[in-house]
Formats: sequence, C-alpha cells, structure tokens
Amino acid sequence: MFTPKMLSDLIGDIYDTVLSPALWPSVLERACVFMEATSANIIWQDAVDPTAMTFHNHGVDPQYLASYETEYLHINPIFPAAVFIDPGTIFTAGDVVPHDELRQTRFYREWIAPQGVADFIGMNIIRYPTSCAGFSFQMGTDYGIADIETRQRMALIAPHIQRAVLIGQHIRVVDGRVSSYEAVLDAHGAAVFLIGESGQMRFANRVGQAMLDEGSVVVERHGVLTARNARAARIIRDVGLGIVAPEEERNTISIALTDAMPRWLADVLPLRSGSRLAFGREQNATAAIFVRRAEIPAASGIEIMAQLYKLRASEVRVLQAIATGGGSVDDLAAALGISSATVKTHINALFAKTGTSRRDELVREVAAHGGALG
Repeated sequence: MFTPKMLSDLIGDIYDTVLSPALWPSVLERACVFMEATSANIIWQDAVDPTAMTFHNHGVDPQYLASYETEYLHINPIFPAAVFIDPGTIFTAGDVVPHDELRQTRFYREWIAPQGVADFIGMNIIRYPTSCAGFSFQMGTDYGIADIETRQRMALIAPHIQRAVLIGQHIRVVDGRVSSYEAVLDAHGAAVFLIGESGQMRFANRVGQAMLDEGSVVVERHGVLTARNARAARIIRDVGLGIVAPEEERNTISIALTDAMPRWLADVLPLRSGSRLAFGREQNATAAIFVRRAEIPAASGIEIMAQLYKLRASEVRVLQAIATGGGSVDDLAAALGISSATVKTHINALFAKTGTSRRDELVREVAAHGGALG
C-alpha cells in the first residue's frame, strides 16, 4: 500500500534521475510497485524505419527486449498509430487497437502472451512525424486490463517521468556527475542556466547566452537571472531563495515564460535535496533552469490522412505498409503479421473512406498530404 509520503518520495526519486540516470531501473521498479505492474520501460521507436532503442527498463526479460528490436517491432500493431498520440496523453493498448483484434495478431501470440502481459498503459514523452519516445507499464494477467483506477495512478506519476526525461536529455552524466559545463547540452534547442541564491547567474550554456543577448524572454540584470514575465520572474527568484513548498523541493516547477506566441516554457529543477544536492554544492547553485520553445510536432501525410478520414489503427498500419513498401497482399500480410484476408478487409476500408479504388491512388494521397516520412 503506497502512502502519500511514499508517493512523494517516488516522485522526488524520479527527478533525481536527471543528474543520476543510473537510478532509472530502481525508480522504474518502485514505480511498478505503485502501478501494480510487472514491468516498465522507456523506449524510442521509429515506425517507418523501423528501429527501436530501449533506454531504461525494469522487469522485461533481456531476450524479449532483443527479439523485439530485431524481429517483432515491425509487426507491432500499436504502431504507427501510437506515434500520433500527443505527448502527455495517457493511453492503453485498447485505446489504439481493440483487445480482441490485438489477440488475433502474431505479435500478441508470439511476443506479448508468452510474457504473461494482459495490457499496457503508457505515454509519449516527445514525438516527431514518424517516431516517438515514450514509456509504458505492462500489466500482468493477474491484474488484467487497465481500468480507470490504473489511469488515475498513472496520472499521478506520468507527468513527472515525462518531465524528468525531457530535462535529463540535456545533461551528459558521467558516474553520477556532470562532467563539465560543456556537458550541459542544448541538443533540442534548450537554454540551460544554473542559478545561485537570489537568482545569481552561475552558468549559461551557449543557447542560454544567446537568449540573454536577445533579451525578449529572459534577461540578466546585475548578475541575476530573471524573466520578462512578472510571474515567471517571481518564481525564479523564490526558487533561488529556497522559498518553495516542501513537496516542490524534490520536484520540478514548470512555468510559462510568455503569454503570447511563440510560447516559451521553463522547467526549474531545485538542487537542494536528494542526489542533486552534491551537484548543487559543487556548482554553488540552488537550481537548474531549462528553457525551451513549446513546439507543435510536424505531421506526416499518413497522420494527416488518419485524422482526416478517421482511420483505425489497423488501417493506418496497412496504409503505411502500402506507402512505404508495397508488394502483394500476401507480402503485406507477412510484413504485418496478420492474415491476407484481414489485409484485404483493411484495404477495402481504406478505399471506402478515402474515395480511392487502387493502391497507387492511396500512395498519391499520402504524398499529397505530406508524404509517408513527413
């Protein structure tokens, strides 16, 4: 039984992974206890290439991880539809593919069922036109299908996992310590700042310095980092002074830096507790601040058609297979791990919904809406 204190500690541990990514397996293990799940992973997958990479994992047999990446990922019926789900949205397998339909697939028979998995619940962390990074918890057959209570528990921790991964991607950690200021990355265009008491500037990476020079979102005044937005400036000052609620000492604080477009967001990570305390003392900093633009992901032609014609996940898979590879109905069936009769059913549905009558017309439709690769 998880108490409020245990949940608070788990959330704090999630944010400790920002500077200590080696903690992820143990954090996922505790999160599985909270979720009553058998396993969990954080994974990146490209639905077109197709390739996948598991970043962190707990409870999944290494042989199944390996076989997924080498043999089964291309017949996973959850993709590419799962790529189109907005980051931050909680979803289950049944939200993408009906369970009865999922159980009829080769992927279910050979990869899911042997692991004793009944369902999964997950969230996309970030997505691109044909790929996404996300995390999920696998629910065992003893637990059954994810229900409202499962979603409610997921909602308590999922935003924190998402935020910790997004912040952590900007830092290269060696043996639990940031190796140098140059190791604080701006891989996705994020500005990174370290501040001390009262907001004194301790460090700004190159993107951060450029943002300060431009001066429309954040500025440096008398050696102190502040924001143009009055509310954001007050929060940054309070964090520097340590004036935050107890539950925020180990969590992040997300704030909007602008009210108009383009939208800029800041994730503020206090450095006063947990495994972050030593780093904060070393850098004479009380908080790390990550500033990024709130991006709207570009859409591929397949995603646009899926939305426009209200295609089911199984129809999206067949459309993608036609647009990126083609071949006979039997070839498509073998590639997707479903029967030829099922492929024909989906093709006829695609024809009816899009007003086409031939597969080459479907390919032209995809190209007209932006192409299979976005």
